[in-house]
Amino acid sequence: MSRTIDADALAAAGEEIVRAIMLASLDFAEGFVRLTTAPFDVAVDADGDGATESYQGVGGLGRLSAIEETSEIQPTSGEMELSGVDPEMISVALGSYYQGRKARIWLGLLDAGHAIIGDPVEIFTGRMDTMKLEVGDTATVTLTVQSRLADWENPRIRRYTNEDQQALYSGDKGLEFVAQTLNKKVNWGGEVID
Repeated sequence: MSRTIDADALAAAGEEIVRAIMLASLDFAEGFVRLTTAPFDVAVDADGDGATESYQGVGGLGRLSAIEETSEIQPTSGEMELSGVDPEMISVALGSYYQGRKARIWLGLLDAGHAIIGDPVEIFTGRMDTMKLEVGDTATVTLTVQSRLADWENPRIRRYTNEDQQALYSGDKGLEFVAQTLNKKVNWGGEVID
């Protein structure tokens, strides 16, 4: 994945003290969960759409495994771990629809006043895969994320029938008459085609 790094961020990366943070945006069915490895909340326009979002600081409670980047066409994955979660929040994690939904991770640099320098660099875009829970006095949630290539080998089974179309797009009439064309004879230029 080619990346452009903001000139200010590039200059800050060469400084003697570098304050790097990770930003993660997870698209759960109930809404986005935005977390940062900073020990405080950070407001930033990470995806460049002009809207500033708040990323909740989890500090030492959060961990992100290394996500290998390769030049080969193969899937990559990583893990995000959040420890110290209130056990009451586990029901939210268990009841949320997340599998196959979008996950994005950025690397950002902070200045001495804890403000983002330049634009964060997107280092991963993929999908949420599995969630593992360990429950004790507090809970630990480990979420596995995968690149979109992990889905490459899965078969795409589509039946171009009205029933299949209705299952995906209720009310669409684009394939309404497909079944009638099965044994239809058509006159084409004076010739009958079966």
